[in-house]
Parts: sequence; structure tokens; C-alpha cells
Amino acid sequence: IVEGPRARIADLSFEGVTYFSLEQVQALCKDFKRNAFFDQRLARTCRDEIMQAYVRAGFWDCRVQRADAQLVGQSTYRYHFVINEGPQRLLKSVSIVCPELGDQAQFDDILEQVPFIEYAHLEKPLPFDMYLVQEQRRALLAYVQKKGYLQATIKPDLRHDEAGHIDLVWVVEHA
Repeated sequence: IVEGPRARIADLSFEGVTYFSLEQVQALCKDFKRNAFFDQRLARTCRDEIMQAYVRAGFWDCRVQRADAQLVGQSTYRYHFVINEGPQRLLKSVSIVCPELGDQAQFDDILEQVPFIEYAHLEKPLPFDMYLVQEQRRALLAYVQKKGYLQATIKPDLRHDEAGHIDLVWVVEHA
């Protein structure tokens, strides 16, 4: 086996980045770039960090279409990422409904708590972080179970308006 010299990553480049600055995206890959030699695990971690940052900014369909090394010198490479951001989703409001009870006032107190308060009374739409759905579902489930509805079903209903904004409506069904 003749291995040859170890590959070094001298630089990172990005194509298709418009929402974030290049400095922000490069900061997500600092461990990958800081490493003296190429490490496939760190390359995957860098890609995953980029994807997670985009998902948190409302780009649910973001994809790293290509990531490859380009030779720039003797055993020195530039690692190039091609990113397709996709459309951004914006959250306009969050509300809770319970069709069985009809009284929405019972949920007013939870809408004034974390993780709902920041989103219940938005003045302008915010990037829709998909992880928010998981956080709110857990909080709402704990809330209704504390109220004695142990078999409640909680479902998110994403309602899109003509401007492309999303209203997140939580539907609570008591069992």
C-alpha cells in the first residue's frame, strides 16, 4: 500500500448561499477547516451544521447538493459546497383550538408562556423554525395532561395564506 501525502483542506468555498453571509456559513464549519488534515466525519458534521442552520431559518427544503474537494496545490484542497436553499417559510401566528370545547380562553394562559409567547402575537412574520413544532407540542401536551386530559391528541395544522406565510394552529382533541 502506497498512501501518498495526506490531504490538507486549505480553504472552504460555498455556492448558492444568499440568506446567510459567507462568514456565517464558514463559522459553522470552523472545526472542519481548523483540522490540519481532511476528515470525512468533520465534513459530514459541517454539512449537517449548514443544513440545521437553514432549517432553523425556515428553509425546510435546503439541500447540500454537492460537497467535494478541489485540488489547489500539492496535496492541498479547497472543499466546495453547493447549496440549494429552497423557499423560506415564515411563521405569521400560533394559536390553539379545541373543537370539542369551543372555548379558546382556556388556552390563553399557555399562549403567554414559553415556547408560545414569542409567537402568539407577532407583528411581522418570522422565519419558521421547524424545531419549534416539537417544542410547542411537548409543552402543550404537558399542559393538557396537567389539566387532566391524559389521552389528549395534539396535532399541528399548518395553514398557508396567499402571501405564503404560515399560521400554526394547534388542534387539541380530548379523548
